[in-house]
Amino acid sequence: MDAREGGTAHRVTAHPAARMGLAELGVVRDSGAEPGSSGDGASGGDDESEPRPLVEVFEQILEGTKEELAAERQPGANPGLFDDELLSYAFLGALENMQMRASWDDRYAKGDVIRNLVAMFVAVRAAYSGRADLTTDWERVADLVDRLAVEEPGFGEADIES
Repeated sequence: MDAREGGTAHRVTAHPAARMGLAELGVVRDSGAEPGSSGDGASGGDDESEPRPLVEVFEQILEGTKEELAAERQPGANPGLFDDELLSYAFLGALENMQMRASWDDRYAKGDVIRNLVAMFVAVRAAYSGRADLTTDWERVADLVDRLAVEEPGFGEADIES
C-alpha cells in the first residue's frame, strides 16, 4: 500500500497498524479527495446514481484490512459470524467515531484511540483464528438478531402519538 505525503509515494509496511489497513485510513483524509471524486482531480459527476469513484476509493482504503482478516481466518472458527468487508467498514467507522469523540476535549489522547481500535482488531483476529470461541455467546443472541434483521426500523403506528 502506498501513502502519499507531499506528492511522494511511500511504501507503508513497517508498522503493524499498516498491515491492518489502519495506516491507509489517513490516505483519504490527506488526499483532499471529495466524495464523488476519484481523488485525482477528475470529477466523479454529480449524478448520485453513479457512486463508483467513491466506492473504489473505499475499496482501496480497506483492502489491507480485508486481506489481513482473510489471512487470519481458520476453517470452522466461528462460522458464519463475520464478513471481511463489513468488518473493514466497521473498523473505519469505529476509528472515525473515536477520533470525533477524542476531538471534543482532552479526556482522550491519540494513544487511547489507537489502543482501542487495535484491541478491537486483535479481538476479531482471535475470533477469526479460533482462539476466541463465540459459539455459546452467539447462540444466546442469534434468535434476537434474526428477528431484528426482518423488522422495519423506527416506531410502529401504536408508538406514534397524534
